[in-house]
Amino acid sequence: GGRLEGVRAAAGATSKAAAKLAWQAQRVLLEAPLAAAKRRDDVDARAALADAVDEAQRPFGAAADSLLRGAGHVEAAHSLLMALGDLERYRETLCGTPKTGNAAALYVRALALRPASGRCCGNLGALEDAAQRPWRAAHWYLRAGRCGEPWAAAAA
Repeated sequence: GGRLEGVRAAAGATSKAAAKLAWQAQRVLLEAPLAAAKRRDDVDARAALADAVDEAQRPFGAAADSLLRGAGHVEAAHSLLMALGDLERYRETLCGTPKTGNAAALYVRALALRPASGRCCGNLGALEDAAQRPWRAAHWYLRAGRCGEPWAAAAA
């Protein structure tokens, strides 16, 4: 279908284009199921979101592998890891699936590439918040506001 054409193009995309396509996949594929899963406690809405996350992630495995091995692609690799981490976070916090730790692992890898990224820390805080661990969440939120690139929500 038309909505998936840009996402499917990621399989043959350059590393920088693949990172940009990962963000576009989130907006295009996940907008409606994400809104539905946030609005109501509905098993069908959660299942639809899990399916959309799977569809959005599929094309980016090879691109992520290529980016993480290559030198000189730190920004693109960071963006791709953040996008994939967001997709996993949606699955772990909104779909009712078992917590795998994949989202945190992706965010930690992104943070290793850009230690000044407050957004990475803020998203790790959101994961801890969702897991009912307020002290750990507070650590990440404080760090998010103190990073070289402060996360706007934490710095406010």
